Amino acid sequence: MDINIEMIPSYKIAYIRRTGPYGLENVQIVEQLKSWARGKNLFNESSIIKKKL
Repeated sequence: MDINIEMIPSYKIAYIRRTGPYGLENVQIVEQLKSWARGKNLFNESSIIKKKL
């Protein structure tokens, strides 16, 4: 197993927790999060959205 440790800058994180199977609902949850972030001027071209692997 290869291990890589990196130091990254501090980030503020917002998330929505959803339980259940993957599917169309995941797209809806991401859109809900983006809408919330836009309303608070937190979503722009430098925003990063990562999915859990």
